[in-house]
Amino acid sequence: MSHYNDIKAEYDAAPVGAFPIPISLILVALKYAMRKSWGSDDRERIKIAVLKIWDEVVVPADLPIVDGALEAAAERLIRNVLVALLDAALGPKE
Repeated sequence: MSHYNDIKAEYDAAPVGAFPIPISLILVALKYAMRKSWGSDDRERIKIAVLKIWDEVVVPADLPIVDGALEAAAERLIRNVLVALLDAALGPKE
């Protein structure tokens, strides 16, 4: 099972009109994680897949409202928030 492909497909199909891109990924990731996490290995693979989507799909997309160092700082901050939300949604490692 490829969590990356499954999550990316859900992210690509998610309506983004109501939410900016980072929020959309967080919502898709949390919904997916709540449905698909069975054991600690699965939870860790889901987290890795979500962060890979963030790094490879979302970050390269230009955020039109920020630029330069501010954009890099915002991306790091949002990634850290994403990690914290995933940890909370997926629960502690067993």
